[in-house]
Amino acid sequence: MYVCVYVVLLAYLYLKGVDYECQKWLETRVQKVTPWPLLEIVGQFIVQILNQCKDLNLLRKCFKDILVVPEPFRSIFKEEILRLCSENKYCENLKVINRKQQTFLIEELLVPTVQSLDMKRIKNSLKIYVLSRLDRLTGVVKLDISLSDGNLTWSQYFRQNKSIKLFAPLKQLRHLDLNSHGDDKILSILSEYNKSLNHIGIRGSKSVTEMGLKHLANFRKLISIDLSETTLTNEDIAHFLNSTKATLKSLTNIQELSLIDKEKLENLKEISVINCTKDDILSTGHCIHLQTIKISSSVDNLKLSSLGLLRSLSSLEVANVNFKCSKLSVALLNLSRQLKCLSLVNIWEIDSCDLRHLGQHLIYLEEFKIQDCRLSRGLMDRVEERVAERKKLNLFPSLLKISIDSNISPSQILMITGHAKGLKSIETGPKCWVSTRLVCHLLKLNKLEKLEYLRFENTQDLCSAALFLILKHAHNLKSIVGAQTWQGLNDRKCQELNKVFKSYQMSHKLLSYN
Repeated sequence: MYVCVYVVLLAYLYLKGVDYECQKWLETRVQKVTPWPLLEIVGQFIVQILNQCKDLNLLRKCFKDILVVPEPFRSIFKEEILRLCSENKYCENLKVINRKQQTFLIEELLVPTVQSLDMKRIKNSLKIYVLSRLDRLTGVVKLDISLSDGNLTWSQYFRQNKSIKLFAPLKQLRHLDLNSHGDDKILSILSEYNKSLNHIGIRGSKSVTEMGLKHLANFRKLISIDLSETTLTNEDIAHFLNSTKATLKSLTNIQELSLIDKEKLENLKEISVINCTKDDILSTGHCIHLQTIKISSSVDNLKLSSLGLLRSLSSLEVANVNFKCSKLSVALLNLSRQLKCLSLVNIWEIDSCDLRHLGQHLIYLEEFKIQDCRLSRGLMDRVEERVAERKKLNLFPSLLKISIDSNISPSQILMITGHAKGLKSIETGPKCWVSTRLVCHLLKLNKLEKLEYLRFENTQDLCSAALFLILKHAHNLKSIVGAQTWQGLNDRKCQELNKVFKSYQMSHKLLSYN
């Protein structure tokens, strides 16, 4: 059966003009059949119904059965259908759904079973329409507010009585992001009607004042808060954090950590510190339960070796420091048995020898990100790379996800990815050069048998042969982003390949950068 499938598939691709390099892949690839996603089928079916049926009463009858799904899947199903239909995702080859049909469908989907709503994913023209019916989502747990004009606050869109009507029924709401739309009035309403909130985000809300912080003090069940990019001073924020009766466990983009009381620091599990100073680093020593920390420094010669004393730390992000002068390597060595996520942003004075040491010692590292780093590569670095390849060192044995957006050499890329047999995701940005030759060398070292996601952005030296060479080995690969920019491929050919993948229920999908 599989032989017949591949013969038909090969003939189809050949007639359609897709490169002949796929032949070898088709001959050796063992097809992995996966069920067609229910959401994809229903999404297309809903759009077809909306285009063919103009009677709203008849539409309601059609949707009565299609929107009734088993309880475990009901919430996420309706959330996704709401987003997909509001974005017209499935209307490429169909007539565009008019606003009357869109609003009808939204009316049907704004029900208490929806638990999460992200307004950033909904079209601007429909945001006010959805938010004005927010009181219907009595079961919503997580809400991300986004309005068409980011400079206007919530109170400039909705009056106080309307805001109370919308938020008062949301008794299950626990996670709320107001983003740049927060102000003192909406915080006052939330402090009276939604006291059970665990997270509040007002990042970028310039209209929040000290009065707003007093309202925030009424949330005794608050666990995490984001006060970054507001007009509040560091002293105001520190005073609020020290006086609140809530047991905060997460703080985002905090400055002058040293202003916060020791008792409050002991409860923290996650913090993000910007413009980090020596005193801030010393204050992290009080965070005995800290699991995640993000540090961005603006100070020269900041020493980070004391971070290695945080025995609960499993995720670390460091930005804007000198790798060697900061003694970051000392901290990483002490954290080698517990660190699972590491992100290096704008780090300099790091070389191949440092990468090899990281690979040898961070044996439990699962996620690794390198962004805007300046990696040096001298004569000894070439020796290090050859030694790592010749001795077949077991570098980064637990690595699952790698993201590189730095000017890094092909040998350094191979040093990181060539030995991580369990890789599931590879992403490279525009600053990272990737070629067909590099892909061939990588597959000789690592077959990428568990790879599920692949994204290359600097693709001027990648050809279609590399795609089929990857698919020959990476049987579990589901998403390949940006393949239409590879040599020998374009949007039309990628669409043809996707149609073939779908028709034979293959797991691969070629996606655009958008």
